[in-house]
Amino acid sequence: MFFGSYNKNRPYVYLLYENSILYDEYALATRFYIQDALNLEFFRISKLDICLDFNYNAINRFYQMYKDETLDLYINGNKILDMTERVKDVSHNADYSSRKRPFSRHKPIICNKPNTLELCAYNKSEEIAESKKDYIQEHIGFNRIFRFEVRCRNYKVLHTSLKRLGITDTDLYSKLQMESTLFLLYDDLLERLIYFRRKRKKLNLVYKLLKPKTKKELHLENVSAGADVYRLR
Repeated sequence: MFFGSYNKNRPYVYLLYENSILYDEYALATRFYIQDALNLEFFRISKLDICLDFNYNAINRFYQMYKDETLDLYINGNKILDMTERVKDVSHNADYSSRKRPFSRHKPIICNKPNTLELCAYNKSEEIAESKKDYIQEHIGFNRIFRFEVRCRNYKVLHTSLKRLGITDTDLYSKLQMESTLFLLYDDLLERLIYFRRKRKKLNLVYKLLKPKTKKELHLENVSAGADVYRLR
């Protein structure tokens, strides 16, 4: 917890949680106790990261859709006219790659022009192995984690989605541990960055990524298709 801001027009008290607290439902709920104990009044959540975790490689499925010529692709609300057009707001990083296969581990990143809203998809399991954040896998229950993370860094951007969904700032604060609320907000923020159409029909990227895998794919990967949604901060 810290007081004030570099902006003199923001004389507020800020709560900042360690990463491990965000995966502890009981510890996260202490925000209500802190608020009452210090006689504070909630103002708003100004920044929020929400992620969707898969226990299979949903990044590969994303790229199947991304390269599908039968689908129309929209980035930041703008249609990409053809397969040869350079998509300026999408990058494909290749972290954790070998010299032999430098582009084998693409990590798609999509952002709006002010960089206040971003989607980043990556192999969370590899990051956990380096950072020793074993509590993430213990809490989620997946051995393999492929994360699609939406990062909202600006209150005006967040408020636009909240208003469209009919969610007040107080609702978001009180329901921060409810997956249904998080999923609605995640889906709306995501579609502001990317969505697809097939013959004028809008396709929901999340549900396409959640599409049940074939028995052959499940057998090869020895997993069951599943996903979970969490707030990150």
